[in-house]
Amino acid sequence: MSHREGAGTALQADRPLVLTSDMALLDDLLRLAAAAGVDVEVVPDPATARGLWLDSPLVVVGADAAAGVERAALPRRPGLVIVSSQVADDALLRTGLALGASAVLSLPTDETTLVAHFTDTAESGGRGGSVVCVVGGRGGAGASTLAAALALTAARHRMRVVLVDADPLGGGIELAIGGEAERGLRWSELRSIRGRTSGIALRAALPTCLGMEFVSWDSAAGLGVTPEAMRSLVQAAVRVSDLLVADIPRYVDDVASEVLVRSAATFLVVPAEVRGAAAGRRVLSRVSPLAGNIRAVVRVPGPSGLGADTVAESLGIPLFGELRPDRGLSLALEHGLPPARSGRGPLARLCGHILDDLAPAGAVVQPHTARANAAPVAGASTRLGMAAPLPSSERPAGGAAAGDDAIMPVSSAGGGWTP
Repeated sequence: MSHREGAGTALQADRPLVLTSDMALLDDLLRLAAAAGVDVEVVPDPATARGLWLDSPLVVVGADAAAGVERAALPRRPGLVIVSSQVADDALLRTGLALGASAVLSLPTDETTLVAHFTDTAESGGRGGSVVCVVGGRGGAGASTLAAALALTAARHRMRVVLVDADPLGGGIELAIGGEAERGLRWSELRSIRGRTSGIALRAALPTCLGMEFVSWDSAAGLGVTPEAMRSLVQAAVRVSDLLVADIPRYVDDVASEVLVRSAATFLVVPAEVRGAAAGRRVLSRVSPLAGNIRAVVRVPGPSGLGADTVAESLGIPLFGELRPDRGLSLALEHGLPPARSGRGPLARLCGHILDDLAPAGAVVQPHTARANAAPVAGASTRLGMAAPLPSSERPAGGAAAGDDAIMPVSSAGGGWTP
């Protein structure tokens, strides 16, 4: 625990900031932070807090300091919580509203909620990951291939990645990456999770393949996953990852909606054909009310020579890239060899462009310099309150790199993604 008020002592912006001069309240806040396993920086007044105000992952302001923060005109920021040792009165609630606080909590009633705020910071380092969705305009358009390639490319860049198969009627995302034999929990064990789930325990329990965790379907899962289970999984995963990539079904049910509403970017993969574009418009009508920053990846050539620009224009969304047929890619996928695994070719380059476009707008956090390739650990399932992981077995050996030349990137109009 860090309590640094002395002059000349360096404060650390990667810790939650606690702002209060109420010693009794501070004791409670330090106790709850310790329960969450979090070190905090403590300052007594807004002037001392100014240097850390925007950079700290979480700011907890005591009721005694809230009015001073308002007078100091510190900028509004996310992750601001006001805490009182008694029931908050109307004046404190108005101050919280003026400061843009995400919550005004009263102790001891809201202790559990405050511990959850501290725990979220401990798991995510204060910077949650982002969600990118990929959806096909019609069956066989190549959405699963793009989702798998994007996740693999991000993992190659040492990002912490979770690849989620949200389409129970698809071919199975684990087959696209060759991870069907990997040990870990599938949707059949995860469909019962509810509420707040430990992100650290979740990552430890998921199967790992090619440096990333993934969530996939099995025959036991059926169609029984609920929106609550998807919500719990996504919220937990983004706290402990840099990027979550989701393969979304075309029919966009309530379960898929839980992912789409959290997406920083969504890619609609559409073939360059009249019926494909028409089907894409119907899918888009379901996706657009839920997701922002939707872009087209068009599969070319079409049977009548329809151009990718024309297809994107008919959809009313920007064109991001072209998906070209490639026999080598099809054969590689048939043999369980993942797309873009060599890191070369247009498919890998397009995925790199996606990550580059997201990063300047802050939609994807910077990759970690040291990534833990965590295999499932004993006890992870127990911490999640679920069944034991699946039995371990060897994954089939990969073959030579082939089939990466499937997507031709095109210029992305308008630069990076709009926040």
